[in-house]
Amino acid sequence: NLAYNYLGHCFLILKLIDLLKKSKGFRIINVSEISHTLNLSDDSTINFDDFLYTKDSYSSKKAYKRSKMYLSAFTIALSYEIRIKNLRGKVVSVHPGYIRSNIGQYQFSFLMKVCIILFLPIFYFGITKS
Repeated sequence: NLAYNYLGHCFLILKLIDLLKKSKGFRIINVSEISHTLNLSDDSTINFDDFLYTKDSYSSKKAYKRSKMYLSAFTIALSYEIRIKNLRGKVVSVHPGYIRSNIGQYQFSFLMKVCIILFLPIFYFGITKS
């Protein structure tokens, strides 16, 4: 998760940044996720002592959430750098939205599916207000 949800994006952006600086204006759009903001547990904190899960047991869900959180943090830091260097560019991190699919049909219990259907619009519309 860390490699393809975070490191690959950052590596590509950092390789292209000199070329982007020469352009008249650029946009970098990172597709992230809001799942790390919906849970205030240990899943959504950066553990610098165990960045690669050598001490803690590995969880794909936790790794995914953390990788998306790292990408959002990178986007914020890059946006700040672009602003203080007065570059003609914009960096944003976006959530792709929700679609109805069968992707979680075996992952969630019936009660969890009902809760997602009922409460997801509240989280979605509450978070997307600007």
